[in-house]
Amino acid sequence: MAKINLLHLNAYERDLKIRNRSPRTAQNYRETLLQLSAFVDEADLLELSRASVEGYILHILETRSAASACGRYRALRAFYNWAVREELIPESPMRKMTPPRVVEKPIPVVPDEALKLLLAECSGTDFESRRDTAIIRLWCEPGSPRVSEVAGMTVGDVDQVLDLVKLLGKGGRVRVIPYGSKTGQALYRYLRARKDHPLAKDGGKHSERVSHCCQSGVL
Repeated sequence: MAKINLLHLNAYERDLKIRNRSPRTAQNYRETLLQLSAFVDEADLLELSRASVEGYILHILETRSAASACGRYRALRAFYNWAVREELIPESPMRKMTPPRVVEKPIPVVPDEALKLLLAECSGTDFESRRDTAIIRLWCEPGSPRVSEVAGMTVGDVDQVLDLVKLLGKGGRVRVIPYGSKTGQALYRYLRARKDHPLAKDGGKHSERVSHCCQSGVL
């Protein structure tokens, strides 16, 4: 990457940290800018025309998917909006551009029979079975958590009185979801089994993290 573009990227990444953007978001933005820089033969990113940016988006559409192109579009729009705020450019080259159209595909629903078979596989009373049942039950709830949200949960995030779990989502946003009786039962059984797990008693700074006792990294 050209030195001038590295300077832009470093300054932009500092701004993302100040605004508490997630590492995953920052990585996605970095990858997009690196790709764009290579596509335009290391030309100064702040001097690109609309045609140059559109050419890159069209390249992504032709080589990847519409969803990928839309993600790259959003990353570049955020970068150029930042450049305008910093008064590095008078206006964004993307000011009159429109995002690629993405046809939404319905998310496939796991058949009831498949879910029953999955739960049957972890119907034992050992620690791993209790853990896996709690994971599956929690993911079946409306507003089900992302993998990263479940992995980041602590024991204190599970309210067994109000039947709620507190989740730390994207961008550091906290959200709360209720759960039903079967999920509550699974969580209760898991947390009881967890108390006897060696890693739950090590006294380390992660001992309260729900995921601390799980080799799989989840729950």
